[in-house]
Amino acid sequence: MEKKVIIGGIYNSPSGVRYQVDKMVLNATGYEKNSSLIKTILYTQLDNGKYLKGTQWVRSEEDFLKVFELISKKQDKSE
Repeated sequence: MEKKVIIGGIYNSPSGVRYQVDKMVLNATGYEKNSSLIKTILYTQLDNGKYLKGTQWVRSEEDFLKVFELISKKQDKSE
């Protein structure tokens, strides 16, 4: 079964910090020179850790799926 990123989903990192996926965007760097568009995930840190809660991050979809584990399909960021 192919893993997919769930927009709004809550994911756990190996360090135990939770993140919520905000959206998927396309990285067009090099696109004009026939490079492929790279699906990139914009996500927000939900817990304090090395960086503060609310920090936003971006990561390629492929890398995101290798590192993070889905723990909930929907959750309100305000909790």
